Amino acid sequence: MHRAVMTARKRSPRTAGNGWSPARSRSLHDIHARSAGDLLPRLMKELGLDADVWRETLQEDWKELVGPQVARHARPGRFERGTLYVYVTHSIWLSELQRHGHKQILANLQERYGASRIKRLRLQLDPDLDKQA
Repeated sequence: MHRAVMTARKRSPRTAGNGWSPARSRSLHDIHARSAGDLLPRLMKELGLDADVWRETLQEDWKELVGPQVARHARPGRFERGTLYVYVTHSIWLSELQRHGHKQILANLQERYGASRIKRLRLQLDPDLDKQA
C-alpha cells in the first residue's frame, strides 16, 4: 500500500491517476476535430456527392467562366475521367468555339477548378436539342 501511495504522489497533479490530463485531452480533441473536418469531404466522395456539388458549382459559375454570350449557346454537360463535355446549341457555335474559344474556356476552367480535375474539354452539339424539337 505504501508503494502505491508513493507512486500516486509522483504523478503530475494534473493527471487523475488514469492517464488523463487537460493537455492530453486537448490534443486528442484537436485530432478528432481535424479528423471530423477531413471526414466530410471523404464521405461525400464515397457517396458520390462531391461530383454533384461540383457540377452544381460549375453550373452556377458557368456564365462567369465563359462569358454571357457563350453561356447562352453552350452549357456544361457530362464529366468523365477528366473530360468535361460542353454541349453547344448550334453547329455554327460549335465550329466557332472549336476554333477560337476552346483553349480559353479550358484555361478558365482549369484556373478555377484545377488542371488535375479538368484535363480535357470536348465540344459537341447538345443532345437535348433533338428531344426539344
